[in-house]
This record gives sequence, structure tokens and C-alpha cells, in this order.
Amino acid sequence: MGLWSVLTFLLSYLGSVIGVAHPDKVLPMLLGGGALLAIPASLWGIRLADRYGTVEVVKATSWIMAAAVTGYALMALRPNLYFVAPLVLVFAAASGAYQAVDWALALKVLPSRANAGKDMGIWHIAMVLPQIIGPFGTGWIISSARQLVSVSFGYIVAFSLAAIWFTLAALFVGRVKFTASC
Repeated sequence: MGLWSVLTFLLSYLGSVIGVAHPDKVLPMLLGGGALLAIPASLWGIRLADRYGTVEVVKATSWIMAAAVTGYALMALRPNLYFVAPLVLVFAAASGAYQAVDWALALKVLPSRANAGKDMGIWHIAMVLPQIIGPFGTGWIISSARQLVSVSFGYIVAFSLAAIWFTLAALFVGRVKFTASC
């Protein structure tokens, strides 16, 4: 939920809140740089998972994304692209590592190989459903808060909620226990 509550709205956030004149030109550069960081971060994440465990890496990257999104919310109070850009890059790197290690964790916690297709189907629904609910809910929050207070307040509320989603992910994944090895 956190990822889709943020990623979908970065373009309008850069323009409406940060005040970037051409966010359609800036965001692709930021996301491109983020992708360049996400690739080695995903490889590094897998190495860290081998050393410290998949749960620990998923938990750590969730905390990092929560911190970055909290930074987005705080930037709405004092907009500055030069401070938002590093947050986007950190978020992208953490997201790359998270997604690589999250797949490994999903495979480790499969209850049985005989039902792997069904279980991965359920996991896939859990991945896709937030892509629908996240943008819908976040858009509604931003629009409502903008009408009531201001556009900046809308993003503060929406991105704070996204940070809560990442925090909950970090807390709940710590409860995952498994005995089988990959």
C-alpha cells in the first residue's frame, strides 16, 4: 500500500507541493537515477539476506522507505527539490532491495510445494490489490484535504499514511517464522 500510495502521486507532488516548474521532465530523471540505484541495491539486498536473513532485510528496507516517505511529508512544510531528490533516490534503492528480497521471502514461507501455484496466486493478489486501493484512497485523501485545508496538507496526510503502511509492514514481517530453507 505504501509504495502505490506514493509512487502514483510523485509527479503532482513535485509540481503542486515542491513547486517544480516542469515535473514531467524532472521526475523521469529522478526515477531513472532511482532505477540505476535500485538494480545494485537489489543485488546487495540478496547478499544481505543470505547473511542476515530475508525477514531482517525486508524489515530494514521497509523502515528505510517509511523514513523516506516521512521526509516527503515533511518537505511539504518547506519545499525544496534539492532535499526531495535524495529522498527519491534512497526510496528507490530501498524499494529495489525490498522487492528482490520480498520474492525470496515469499518463496521461503510457502507452506508446501504441492500448493505453490495457489499460494503464489494469493500472494500475487496481495501485490495487485494495493495498486488499485492505494492510488484510489490516496487520491481521495489528497483531494479532500486540499479542499479543506491546502494541497500541501493533503500530501502531508497522504504520505504520512503511506509511512504508516511501511511501518506496519516492518512490524508485521518481523512476526514471520519459517523452518524450511530456500
